[in-house]
Amino acid sequence: MPPLHKKNKEDFNNYYHDRNSGNFDRERGSGNFYSKRVSFKAQSHPIGWVNKIIECFEQGGNGNKTPVPERKRVAIRYNPMQGRRGAHRDANSRNVGGNQHCFRGRVLQESPFQWYKVTLCNGKKYSRLEILKALQNFIDPMDFVPIAVNLDEDDLTFFIDNYKAATAICAANLRFSMRDGWKIQIKVSAHMPYIDVNPALKEKIREVMSSNYDEKTQHLDLCRFYSKEGFQNNGIFAPLNCQNVFQTVLEIIGESVPNIVSLDLSHNKIISTEHLSILKKFGSRLKSLSLSHNKINNLRDLLCLQGMKIETLALDGNPFCDKYEDQTNYVREVRKIFKAVIFLDAIELPPPLSFDEENVIEIPKSLGSFLCDINGKDFTQQFLAQFYALYDDKHNRDALNKAYANSAQFSMNVFNISGTNSQKYIFHSRNLKKVNKFEHITKLLHWGRDEIVRFLNTLPKTQHDLSNMTVDLLIYTPQMISLCICGVFYEIESTSPIRAFSRTFILTPAVSGYNIISDMLSITDASKEVATNALSSPVLALAASPQHLELNVQAEITPCSPIGESTPIRSSQELDEKRRMINSLSEQTGMNLTWSEKCLVETDWNLNNALFAFNKFHKSNQIPAEAFMK
Repeated sequence: MPPLHKKNKEDFNNYYHDRNSGNFDRERGSGNFYSKRVSFKAQSHPIGWVNKIIECFEQGGNGNKTPVPERKRVAIRYNPMQGRRGAHRDANSRNVGGNQHCFRGRVLQESPFQWYKVTLCNGKKYSRLEILKALQNFIDPMDFVPIAVNLDEDDLTFFIDNYKAATAICAANLRFSMRDGWKIQIKVSAHMPYIDVNPALKEKIREVMSSNYDEKTQHLDLCRFYSKEGFQNNGIFAPLNCQNVFQTVLEIIGESVPNIVSLDLSHNKIISTEHLSILKKFGSRLKSLSLSHNKINNLRDLLCLQGMKIETLALDGNPFCDKYEDQTNYVREVRKIFKAVIFLDAIELPPPLSFDEENVIEIPKSLGSFLCDINGKDFTQQFLAQFYALYDDKHNRDALNKAYANSAQFSMNVFNISGTNSQKYIFHSRNLKKVNKFEHITKLLHWGRDEIVRFLNTLPKTQHDLSNMTVDLLIYTPQMISLCICGVFYEIESTSPIRAFSRTFILTPAVSGYNIISDMLSITDASKEVATNALSSPVLALAASPQHLELNVQAEITPCSPIGESTPIRSSQELDEKRRMINSLSEQTGMNLTWSEKCLVETDWNLNNALFAFNKFHKSNQIPAEAFMK
């Protein structure tokens, strides 16, 4: 339709008058609007053919008019929704909303916890029994069992554990009516609420458990724990697949019935089994356990129960059972965890075969320090004493500048760390599993002695426990020395927990002594046992003392005298001289380098005395043949 102006108002009225009268047949003229033209076409307006149909029915379809009640004919209004999907659906149709599994157009997703919350809006107007019975009759033959029925202001809420029932109830939204004709709005959602296990709820759980415990057989029945009478009558929702509820129940077992013999946890939709490890502490007499018809996805989730002497076990109905097509493999895998099982899923098993049982391998005990060369003992002791005396300085660590080479590198890695100063470590952690960007990896690697010492001064002031250090001397040659140190330290000016550390040094010869060219530090919080031993150490008690601490390293590295009396560090020139003497003795005597070095060590590195000793023992045939094997 062309744009209209105020002066064309009369033509505009004529336009709609003719349109409604069925004469809307115009041609473009010279006037301000369309002008009429003669036409003999039949009327095409919907009102025309509707009237024709009505007239046909009045005539009985054969032209003979039959008396019908007089009706008022009203023009049909324009409907913008006409023709769209769902516009002409019957109000009582099963597909109201477009999908019988949706609410307001959204598909009801299946809950991983198998719980669904149903809200009946304004359900307070009716009794619980009346409205639940009306809902059950409407979705019949589908059944549902409402759990924890409660009033939430004006709404009635409850939980169900059946996905098909939840979809059927969801489809009943605004479709079923009460006795007064009121249609109930229904909201259904996959829901696993947080259960606050307060003292009142814990006491109620204890009461329900007590009513389901048989003292004669020492059997505790927690099958469908959420539907127990004590919960249903009080509108309490306490499912065992809620972690804090499950943990509370197992703790109550340990506190009240530690001598339990039989436990039934079936039909509780349990997914996580991490809290079952509590049974190993208190359930030493447990012989029968039922975990059937839960949601355990992997048999390895039950490794937390390995070692328990359970004889009767029920695991059927869990998702992982479908993974085993062969019953023999299923039994073998179960027996790897539960070696004493006799009855599995109500079936008596044959005696276990010898190859089904794995050999018990004991982990060797952790040893003390390790020295690849006993000659490096004095050097290692002196290095530790000197380095950590400077590192633990109360003022700064500037004196460590001379310990590092000009091209030295330093990096630090932290994990599982807490306390007030934790961010000072975490922010500079170069953990390559977490730091992915190349620029960050490069930035967290400190180069040069000045940059390294500057960074070390930013770390908290510490005191290391030298008496509990473990030292591994990995490489000890004139060209390079590598050693790894493990121990604990204490932060002097904070309340942070005791830290455990591992530090690897690589040293190379310098003008006088050795310089550090690589320093890698790893820090974490010490375990309770290690922290307790460190707190009882006199070293930490003297953390504020200005005097030097004596080095007392355990295991193969024996305690030494104070730092001032230690053996001086051998220079590179001295090492080169000794190597020259070894080669000279080997050439003159024909012995290999190992025996030549032994001979020089026994003669206190005097080449003339070594030659004299060789001639003496060689004449008497006291030198073994292996000394000449090269």
